Amino acid sequence: MIQEQKTTREASLNVMKFFRLFYLRLTTQGARTTFLWLANVLNRYLIDHPIRRLCQVTPQLFVGAQFGERGWRVLKRWGISAVVNLRKEFDDIDLDIDLDRYHYIPTEDDNTPTLDELREGVEFIAAEIERLEAAAASGAQRDDVWAFLRMTKLDTLFEEQRVITRQDFTHAKPNPESFEAAFGTLGLADEDRAQVLAFEDDPKGVVSAKAAGLYVCGITSRYDAGGLARDGSAPDLVRGSYVEFAASLGITL
Repeated sequence: MIQEQKTTREASLNVMKFFRLFYLRLTTQGARTTFLWLANVLNRYLIDHPIRRLCQVTPQLFVGAQFGERGWRVLKRWGISAVVNLRKEFDDIDLDIDLDRYHYIPTEDDNTPTLDELREGVEFIAAEIERLEAAAASGAQRDDVWAFLRMTKLDTLFEEQRVITRQDFTHAKPNPESFEAAFGTLGLADEDRAQVLAFEDDPKGVVSAKAAGLYVCGITSRYDAGGLARDGSAPDLVRGSYVEFAASLGITL
């Protein structure tokens, strides 16, 4: 089905339409914008690889998909779980893409969306920006981890590929491998590591998260502050409960 839909997509941009759009953009939007549009068109048809710096709004949100199977694999690898698509002839749902959150604004070429469509798009984007992206790094077996998440009603907070369990890594904590794997599922740049909160109640976990470059929140449910730091790495923030963490970090529960 993907190959058939891709053929339909390619047929939607013929030579006359291409030159009409090229002339329209060049005369109304200038050379730089026209060059970016041209690069995106050639990239989509020849390489099928998303241009990250132009379209990735947040670690999980991409505005302007319109890619084939290869491009969607790239988006998934980046951790993209939400897309806003503004092209009528390119409805990504037709590709049978497994996407958690998708907002479709069916506009044609350079036509302007209606105010209602723009308002809905802004609301969708605002909700995505406010979303809390979460991953888990556990040394327990996968079935046990998911059983715990379901029992505590936390399973809806985690996408399946973002729950790292014992089957997903070789070296256990205090090695940082599990946290490295969990961080990789978030689609963030390396320089964002210190902005990621890692919650730990074990000194080995503290060492592991610190070695991964994360901001470590130590909770004193099993060890006191001294116990959490006994293996040589102290948490960045220590509190007695998640409610206290939320108050300290300005998070509304």
